[in-house]
Amino acid sequence: MLLAKPSNSTIFPMISLLARHSLQWRRIEFHLPNAWYPIFTPLTNTNIIVALADNGGATQAEAPLDLPLLISASLHQVDEPSVRVPQAVGLDLTLAPSLRALSLSCFRMSSVIFKRADFKWITSLTFNSVYDINPYDLLPQLPNFEEAVFHHATFLQTRRFRKIVHQKLCKLEVDTDATNQLQDFLPILNLPQLKSLSVCVPTTMYYSNVFTVPYWEADLTSLSLTCKIRAEFDLIEVLSGLGSLRELYVQDISTEATQETSLSRTFFDNLNPDEDPSYLPCLEVLSYEGHLAVQAIDFLELLIIRTRIRGGSSGRYTPSLEKIAVLRKAKIKADQILELAEFSIAEYPDPQYVWEIMRLMEEGVLELFTMDGEFWE
Repeated sequence: MLLAKPSNSTIFPMISLLARHSLQWRRIEFHLPNAWYPIFTPLTNTNIIVALADNGGATQAEAPLDLPLLISASLHQVDEPSVRVPQAVGLDLTLAPSLRALSLSCFRMSSVIFKRADFKWITSLTFNSVYDINPYDLLPQLPNFEEAVFHHATFLQTRRFRKIVHQKLCKLEVDTDATNQLQDFLPILNLPQLKSLSVCVPTTMYYSNVFTVPYWEADLTSLSLTCKIRAEFDLIEVLSGLGSLRELYVQDISTEATQETSLSRTFFDNLNPDEDPSYLPCLEVLSYEGHLAVQAIDFLELLIIRTRIRGGSSGRYTPSLEKIAVLRKAKIKADQILELAEFSIAEYPDPQYVWEIMRLMEEGVLELFTMDGEFWE
């Protein structure tokens, strides 16, 4: 692993030595300035010189590195903090037929490299601040990849509406600084095998515009949402179409605490299996972090019912609930909006209810924390 920015006198022989042994590379992680990444690329520009020659001499690279055993490559550009967008880098991995996992950070490059190389065996792809990549070029070249992580996904800016179908992608994680990029990108994807989806934006998310019919038709089992919570009823409506969902993680990153910028009791009341047994019937894990527009701890009643749905100490069981999953884990990390809060746990007038909550907490089924990480009082 190369982490620093060594001088030319030390980097030349180091890269030369590494390159001569590329036939043995299986897993690599490079943190280098962009000037040294042409080691992977046959260059035609005579002004760009790469140190690969013996005796410390600098000569032009004539062919990409031969990497027959390379399974995992993690390549990160280390440039000056003042450089907002990294310089373009050519990256040629045409001689890496065994590559399974590729991770790139702070790269500016053309997606043509994915057409030039045979990446059909890649199963895991991670992009962190990668620029100039076109998803229409990228995804068709990776027919077998199963996990994709796109952080700071500036390359998602596209106005085309032609669908992209991928038959094997089952885990997708996307965060972007602009919600409109997410709304442009996700609806064009048709991912019939998608099981886990994580999306993050720094603003409000219009859920029904992002999660369109293809996501409802997929057997999605895990969903993670990080945004400024608004339009609670729109979120409930979208979740009503995800009948296979087993895990739900919602994080509200709003800095202001109002009834319009947080979850209310309405969100939790929809979990009542007697009212609508088709609403999230497979849910086993629920996590919420943010503010709560609730008056007291009685909003937890529906979570208690879900955890005791097969009987237990409450004796609650009816045949109509046989197809409803038992809630195994519920975590609430939140603060009540002060002007709405009436009782703390200790002050709640129903001691039996308080006892039931404390028991679930002792069993590890229910976790209640403030935003500061303290236990609820």
